[in-house]
Amino acid sequence: MSKTITGQTQIRSIEILAAACHRLGLKAPEHGTRRLYETTHTGHLVFLPNWHLPTVFDLEKGEVHFDNHDGDWGDLKELDRLNQAYATETMLATLRRQGKTALETVRQDGFIELVVSV
Repeated sequence: MSKTITGQTQIRSIEILAAACHRLGLKAPEHGTRRLYETTHTGHLVFLPNWHLPTVFDLEKGEVHFDNHDGDWGDLKELDRLNQAYATETMLATLRRQGKTALETVRQDGFIELVVSV
């Protein structure tokens, strides 16, 4: 069934969202307005792999809007991957501001491990 899902998100920075998209090999987010089934949303549009419609991030409200038609139009694992990439890029940006570096390893289970150099 098609319906627009709205949820809360920690994604608030366009710079870090763009870095997360770059990390995943996605097109950079673009600001715009998009109709998602029965509602229209304005924000930063991210085109996830194999999704029929973009995911719309309202950075000011901390909201995410999408319609993946209960998985038929997009796998939620792709949104999870974007959230993981955003969290990793947030941590790396914080470490850079502190003058630190990190060695990054992607484990077999998909988790990302950062070892910080002090």
